[in-house]
Amino acid sequence: MAHEPFPVGLTCLSRAESFRDPGTNLHERRVILLIEMVANRLGIPPEISYRIGQASLLHDIGKIAVPVDLLQKSTPLTAEESALIRTHCRRGYDILHWNADALLQLASEIALHHHERHDGTGYPDGIAGDDIPLPCRVVSVCDAYDALRQDRPYRRGLSHEQAMNVPVARRRADVAPAFRPRGALGIREPQ
Repeated sequence: MAHEPFPVGLTCLSRAESFRDPGTNLHERRVILLIEMVANRLGIPPEISYRIGQASLLHDIGKIAVPVDLLQKSTPLTAEESALIRTHCRRGYDILHWNADALLQLASEIALHHHERHDGTGYPDGIAGDDIPLPCRVVSVCDAYDALRQDRPYRRGLSHEQAMNVPVARRRADVAPAFRPRGALGIREPQ
């Protein structure tokens, strides 16, 4: 199925974001590929999956309001630093939500809720279960999987198999079965 190209404005905002955090652009592209896999596995129609992918391009746009030294810190974050990083969800929403465009409205919702957890222990609002919009749940599992796979200054990235098991081992109760990486991504390693 052929899709229209990503809107120029989304692409430009995404590129601007990558100037502050160089790995962001590649992360966003990997998340989009994972969204296609997850959405397909969950039976989400391709045209909806594509829109979620487009909107997810800006899920971390709020990081432009976070000090760059925190984004590139080579040691684990303090509690205060973590709290500041967590503001990126609300900041992303604030950047995007004012626009009436449907795609930007979806992007603002994803930016706001992509770190919520099924059991309500996520952030920024602590919403749970089906109160987390479906596109946000899809992006959340893809974002978490990709983050686990990548090297960080303070830890090595995990293998596919290790990443598939981390949320299940650490947070069995907080992730609905369909939104655990193993349930959503199956056993296939993304190419």
